[in-house]
Amino acid sequence: MPNVGGREYPYTPAGMAAAKQARAKLGGQVTDAERRRSAKRKKLRDRLGMKLRPTSASRTQFGDFSV
Repeated sequence: MPNVGGREYPYTPAGMAAAKQARAKLGGQVTDAERRRSAKRKKLRDRLGMKLRPTSASRTQFGDFSV
């Protein structure tokens, strides 16, 4: 659930809109908790070697994939 200003909003269209409004009221400030989550995600992506988006892989290096 999106957490804006210490309040959680549901993942529904109305909840997402309410979270967006709450963030606008806060002036778009990023809270410390959001900053920590972002840093953790970045560290995990770096640790897993996820530097590029998966769609940028070339077919010559990884082959062609079909289902």
